[in-house]
Formats: sequence, structure tokens, C-alpha cells
Amino acid sequence: MQYVNFGKTDMKVSEVSLGAMQINGKPGFKGAEEGDEALAIRAVQTAVAECGVNFIDTARWYHHSQERIAKALADIEDGEKVMIATKANELAAELSPDGDFVAYVSDITGRFEVYLARYPTGAGRRQVSVEGGMWPQWRGDGRELFYASGDSLVAVDVQLGDRHLIGAPRRLFALGPTLHSMGTGYIKGFDVSSDGERFLAVRPVEWEDETSDETRIVHVENWIREFE
Repeated sequence: MQYVNFGKTDMKVSEVSLGAMQINGKPGFKGAEEGDEALAIRAVQTAVAECGVNFIDTARWYHHSQERIAKALADIEDGEKVMIATKANELAAELSPDGDFVAYVSDITGRFEVYLARYPTGAGRRQVSVEGGMWPQWRGDGRELFYASGDSLVAVDVQLGDRHLIGAPRRLFALGPTLHSMGTGYIKGFDVSSDGERFLAVRPVEWEDETSDETRIVHVENWIREFE
């Protein structure tokens, strides 16, 4: 297998990729019949382990393809190094404290929202936010998720398990302008203490005299102790 750079990055991807639409399990496609999931998993494993493919294309509307890819890669060596191309921007993944779930952000609906799914299979995907959301952050016990929505910080109670339960989002307080809401890129602008009681946010400095050229630096020592 020959490998080339992925776009302008240093990541190397195989010249031949695997398209996952045909293993989606949807009626009318090969692999839709009951019991054909094992065949789909073997196809992915053969492409990766024997043919050297390390780039797979899929999408949410490819029915069960994402779940089948996750199951296939979980059982082969270096499966975590395979790159998956989806039809949405997906970012800001945060593992739950027990390592069994992942909270992340996707714009699959056309707007960034926070989602919760099992890790590493991606099964049981549930939407957490309802009016947009970015940068999910777990409470230390895994029973609450925090995220930014617009200029506000929002909290959601969660109960993880075979059928994880998600409460209604509730606004805690205004974050004010953050680095992300100001359009400076995908930059997380806040953090949460493990007990979920204290918050640290990055905000722009508001100058009293906007015409002043003076540069001010605020130095705080031992600030990390506030989170112990």
C-alpha cells in the first residue's frame, strides 16, 4: 500500500480508502440481512490489517456503518490509529471519568451540539444540548456535564448505564464573551473543578481607557491550589 500526506498535514493516509456505505445494514444494500454484521466487520478488518488501509469514509446516515467500523477496529492491533472521515465536524471529545462514555461536539444537524455516546463503539448516541453547545466538560463523578452555549454556561444531569439518562439543560450563569464566542477559533474558554462547584474562564480584558497603549499583566501565584 502506498501512503500520501492528508491535505496539508503530516498525517499519512493510504492511497486507497474504504467507503463504508455498502456495510451500512440498511434495507436495499448488501449487508442488510440479519447476521451480515459479522461479514461487514471482517471486511473492515481485512482492509485494515491485510491491505494496509488506514482511512475509512463514513457518515451518520450510513445507518449502522459507524457502529460496525468501531467494533471492527476495537478487535485489531493499532485499530485506534485508523482515521475516520465523517460528513460532519466532530471535536472536543471528553471521556467520562469511568472511561465508558464520550461527550463530544458535532454539527451533523447544521449547528454545533453536544452529544453523548458509548466509548469506543459510539453506540447509543444521544443529543445533550438543545440550543447549540460547545466544549463539554464532566464533573468528577460523571453525573453532570457542563458546556458552553452562546455566552452562557449550561449544566445537564446525566445517569450513565445501559440506558443512560439525560436531564434538561439548565443555564448556570453568563460566561460573557469567550475566546470561542468571539470567533477566534476552536478554543476552549473555560474549565470546571472536579466537584463542579468552581469555574475558570478565559475572557478578554476590558480596558478602562481604550486609547491607552499601556500593556497590563496580571500575575497570580499558586492558583492551581484553588482547585484542590
